[in-house]
Amino acid sequence: MSSSQFINKVPQTVTAPIPVKVTGVGSGNTRFLMVDNPETITQAHFSSGNLQVFAHDQTPGTGGWVKYRVFIWALNQTGVPLRMGITVGNGNTNGETYQIQNFKCDALNTSGDYLTNVGLPLAKALIAGTLDMDTTPVEATVPPMSVRLVHETTVTNGKLKGLVCEFEIFNPSGENMVYKVRVVASTSSKANLRNTQAAPIALSGPHPRGCWPWSEQVTPDITYTLGNGSANFSFANGDEVNGDDIYLASNSYDPTKRH
Repeated sequence: MSSSQFINKVPQTVTAPIPVKVTGVGSGNTRFLMVDNPETITQAHFSSGNLQVFAHDQTPGTGGWVKYRVFIWALNQTGVPLRMGITVGNGNTNGETYQIQNFKCDALNTSGDYLTNVGLPLAKALIAGTLDMDTTPVEATVPPMSVRLVHETTVTNGKLKGLVCEFEIFNPSGENMVYKVRVVASTSSKANLRNTQAAPIALSGPHPRGCWPWSEQVTPDITYTLGNGSANFSFANGDEVNGDDIYLASNSYDPTKRH
């Protein structure tokens, strides 16, 4: 082989685009329950039992209706299949049965590139409004003084699963509701996911967990000229002194168990 058949390699410097800061604010009335902590789930998280609450939320004075968007991001390193569920508890003592309406949900799992294989497809489905509307809740009614299972999914050992579910809780009487939404998990194939009303397990690591009264972000229009290369936009609240994140522990329900 002659030397002319080799391609000369010249070192190049690749510069990442500097983030353009865009100030945004939370918007809308869909409550956003984010469960990304613990992200990596091990047997240590079940040391006190094989059924645990990973997050919860409630809000008074909803006027008989509330909408939720639930985001779950979980890497299963327990050594066994991990069952995760969303439950709704009805705590009213007036005999009122709540309904689960307009349920839609998408979930993806991978052992490869988490963001490319799971994060981006879920984000596209959410933005495009194409979450699977053919899915139905496991149980669509929640009788008084009971807990019902809205959705259940299994995370294969060694894989990460991302999940986005949206649903509404409705009280036909129109009266304010007494309820609690929980994200629960179990390492047992036989555990009843409805059978826990405990406090959430402790935070583990830097990832976020919490619930906020909005799911959308409103920002000024972003301008990008085709052909100008890559662009990186950073969404924040513009307050770099007191904290630049839009979703803060201080404005999350139960901030002592969130960040």
